[in-house]
Amino acid sequence: MLVLDEFRTAAAGLGHHPQDHGWRALYRLFSHGLDKSAPNLTATILAQRAARPTLSATHLLTLLGIALKAAAPEPFEAIAVDSPVEVRLGILEEVLDQHSTGITEIIKTRQNSFTSARRFLVPQVLLAAYFAQSNQQQVRFADFGTGLGILPRQLNAVGQYDAFAPDLIWPQGMPHFRPIPLATRLGVDRGPLPDLEWVHTCYGQSDYYALLYNELLTTLAAPEVRTADVIYRELDLLDFGAVIRFIHQHEINVANLTYVLYELDRAKRSAIVELLAHELYPPGVLLVSEPHKELQTQGAVVEFFHKGQITPQTLCFVTDGHYKGYVLPLEDYEPFIRKYPIDYELSQGFGARP
Repeated sequence: MLVLDEFRTAAAGLGHHPQDHGWRALYRLFSHGLDKSAPNLTATILAQRAARPTLSATHLLTLLGIALKAAAPEPFEAIAVDSPVEVRLGILEEVLDQHSTGITEIIKTRQNSFTSARRFLVPQVLLAAYFAQSNQQQVRFADFGTGLGILPRQLNAVGQYDAFAPDLIWPQGMPHFRPIPLATRLGVDRGPLPDLEWVHTCYGQSDYYALLYNELLTTLAAPEVRTADVIYRELDLLDFGAVIRFIHQHEINVANLTYVLYELDRAKRSAIVELLAHELYPPGVLLVSEPHKELQTQGAVVEFFHKGQITPQTLCFVTDGHYKGYVLPLEDYEPFIRKYPIDYELSQGFGARP
């Protein structure tokens, strides 16, 4: 069956991610179960695909893992570890049978709301560089798929930038902080908007994720984040009419999508980009940052759209999807920074010119 082949491919890819942050053993179990045609796992996936046909296979599998963790925390501990696979598959089949109602409700109503405290860094640098060369002084910014909603709060927060920017090295080093001329900040996501408990459920069980979650808690407690003036709205990106009305209500001229489009099938991704590019007010800036190869390997690719264009400028590759490591130039990076230069600190980066 073609549908199951899609999920087999996604599960195998997720199970071979080079980093293990607490989910990899579970994805490998999904892969094994789909290869073995485990009846409850197969039935669950087919039923959820029918209920939410616009979801990508990758996102549905991540949601299934999160739903198992939320609905059956004790057996989840037994199936999400690297131990004999046939034993774990038997436990998984029992859990899917006994907790089917709770798991179904979670997948029906939720999305993976993992919220990183570092992903504001790239929008901060690129948008500041762009608007430093623009006459536009009223940036009305919307973060679509905002999750817990910290990214719009972190923009222009000098303390946040100073805390996290040294761990993300650009070609010439660490960019100097520059503000974006923000007039309005909005955070938008499909309802219900997540709370901290749900976001924590979306984190894997590993020391690495524990560190990232502590960063998130510290960020939420920071005064410059807590007091930032951000408007939040529940809005489904797939409700195109509502999205258009929202854009025009707030005259949004800059939009951001970070780890959002991968959750949807490819046709919907393209349609959303075209809608935003067409409807945003001038200069119509859209930043899209998506996981490399559908979460199947490390890093994220950053694309830039403006002035109604629907063909992206592919700017850079962030080597770690949690925005540590390096920003590596891609094909359109050099033309972009020639037009919109990035100011750097005195420290030199891996690509520094003598």
